[in-house]
Amino acid sequence: MTTFIGYSTINATSKVTLTDDDLVVQDLLNAFNIKPGSLPGKPALGCAIWAYLYEQQTQSTVSTMTNIVQTTCASDPRIQLISCAPFQQNNGVLFEVSISINGNVSPRQLNVFFNNQTQAASLV
Repeated sequence: MTTFIGYSTINATSKVTLTDDDLVVQDLLNAFNIKPGSLPGKPALGCAIWAYLYEQQTQSTVSTMTNIVQTTCASDPRIQLISCAPFQQNNGVLFEVSISINGNVSPRQLNVFFNNQTQAASLV
């Protein structure tokens, strides 16, 4: 199995090295937190879900947000999306995302909360 090695200082006290599944999940969370046009030289990179959090949550809006989450997951070649289900919350939208990371047989369930007050995606 391939070993992925990377670094993260988010919520780190002493451990900054991440490997395998933890690194891939952190990279996905980072992708969700990048707003389109915020990275110099890469205007197409980012997750456009933030533009829809303040919209009225119609079936069309929820479908668009689900497609954005699916597209963001598909942009990482290490991830295979199994399922994605949105749930409206008081301060944002919760997505239950089930992914399979290349080389790993068992799927991983992630609960990603897009908070419209803090404008940040986090795992809950």
